[in-house]
Amino acid sequence: MIMRLFLIFLFLICFNYPVSASTKGTLETLILTWEVSRKGCEKVNDPLEKSHYCIMKDETAKALKSKGFCEGVRDFIIDEEVDFYKDNAELISKYKILQKIVRHKWIPCLYETFIENPKERFIVDEDDRTLEWLIHKGDGSFDIDVNKIILREQNADQDCRGGNTPEVVFAGCSVRDEIFKIMENYGICRGAHNYPQILKEIAGQYVWYFRHKWVPCLYSFITGDTLVPETYLYDVVNLKDLDVKDGLFFEKETLYPFDGFVLDTDEKGSGAIRKGKKHGIWRYFDVLNKEINAVYFENGLKKSESKKPMFDMLEKAKAFYPDRCEWDRSMGRYHIINFGDSEFFAVECIYGSYNAWYVYLERKNDGSYLPISFSYPLINNTLAEDNKRSSSKLIGFKTVVALCNPEYDLAKMTIQTFCKGRGIGDVASYGVWQLQQEEDAIELINRFILRKFASDNSLDEKKNPVTILEYEMSPDD
Repeated sequence: MIMRLFLIFLFLICFNYPVSASTKGTLETLILTWEVSRKGCEKVNDPLEKSHYCIMKDETAKALKSKGFCEGVRDFIIDEEVDFYKDNAELISKYKILQKIVRHKWIPCLYETFIENPKERFIVDEDDRTLEWLIHKGDGSFDIDVNKIILREQNADQDCRGGNTPEVVFAGCSVRDEIFKIMENYGICRGAHNYPQILKEIAGQYVWYFRHKWVPCLYSFITGDTLVPETYLYDVVNLKDLDVKDGLFFEKETLYPFDGFVLDTDEKGSGAIRKGKKHGIWRYFDVLNKEINAVYFENGLKKSESKKPMFDMLEKAKAFYPDRCEWDRSMGRYHIINFGDSEFFAVECIYGSYNAWYVYLERKNDGSYLPISFSYPLINNTLAEDNKRSSSKLIGFKTVVALCNPEYDLAKMTIQTFCKGRGIGDVASYGVWQLQQEEDAIELINRFILRKFASDNSLDEKKNPVTILEYEMSPDD
């Protein structure tokens, strides 16, 4: 059930939120969602749950294909190498590892050799040097044509390394360096120059097959960026599916220390495990899939930590609300919401058994922070003697600085709340606030407008809220 909820979370992130070329994590999220749902589709026995996994697998596959990626070939074979591997058990074993590296990976369709269906290969009939690799989207943003930008980088690289005039070399190197930044920010990285140590000699007369080829940065073993060259990504495992014994992670019901890439669905993190110990960089994400923390492990020991939370933001929150929040208990938990070009921080203020309240700060362009308040209805609730019928009457409004159990719709720029009066949720209040933006001569002014509020005051063990007020959303919705 928890895995299913995690997949739903990833699914919503991938398909309901706008994707821009500058958004880190989106490609990685799609791939990880596909990996986990593929395993569920293949291995889960329950028909309903299996169907859920299979549908999600197909949907994420469509999304990846729309971005210019093709599924990796199941059995990667170079015909010329057959004799090279003949009667060599060690190289045959390494070759099987290489096949697993490519299998179930998402590779740019430009690289026909590595994709399962060569008919899906990317073919361009334009001049490579005039390719338009930016795709204009209807909402005014841009996306990247992965295969075209790879071709553009190859041309720039050739000019940088072999141009016949200083002007050509300088221009090529400059363009290549800028494209590098764009591609890595998008989530694709350049393959290693030489073969990984674990596959030494496997290439025979060839250099590493993925040399200078662009693949998702998630496959760090292929790109050569990983701190754990021995760990290769041919499966993704949930941390809950491993056994922990004496500080080591083992495959379930075995005494084999685990090697591979792991999802920690409880902490919304991911990283590599080598010989049963966390090793390398583990990354953690907030509710909107933005990286908030990176921890570097060496053989299970935490060596360093790079936190991205804005510590000045937390100090500002404490200064704005010194007496209204339980700062010692909240431990500075927060998440980031981007509504258009505006950035907001939701900082946990108070939490109980089944409710958590957040205060909000807007970060302005000059780096300052502005506290956010919300209009909130005053409701007079009355309950009948049978506890099954209730009535609610709006008697006024007040201003609050914290919202309860928030969720977000980035497209509609709304915050929705579901604040429980009892753990089962039959007594609860529901609210919707929408961001309204106005621009004056100086800056963009953001205000959250109460659009809808409902109340459920009946102790009937059912969720049957009654709408107290509802205003029309903005015309675009």
